[in-house]
Amino acid sequence: MLERAVLCHAIRDPSGETRDRLFRRLHPFLFRDHGHRELYVAVSKLIPPLEEVSLAQGMGRLTLEECGGLKGLFELTQTVPHLGHADKHAELLRKANLN
Repeated sequence: MLERAVLCHAIRDPSGETRDRLFRRLHPFLFRDHGHRELYVAVSKLIPPLEEVSLAQGMGRLTLEECGGLKGLFELTQTVPHLGHADKHAELLRKANLN
């Protein structure tokens, strides 16, 4: 759930500031789920604002399938109701995967 929350924050922030802050703090290998890791890398290469269709096009077929297709990607972007806890989710993910 933390991985999904961090990805949701990175994708939904229209300015890209949250995404950039997350990428400075979290290495892709902190994501245990391979699909989430690949999505995190794909998001880092795109210019905000991001939306599901352009993100899907930039991901590649295999990565998109690992995320559950376009429907799964849309559901992932609905993981958190607002972007106010991005830093807290990032810190929890970091702590959980460094142990």
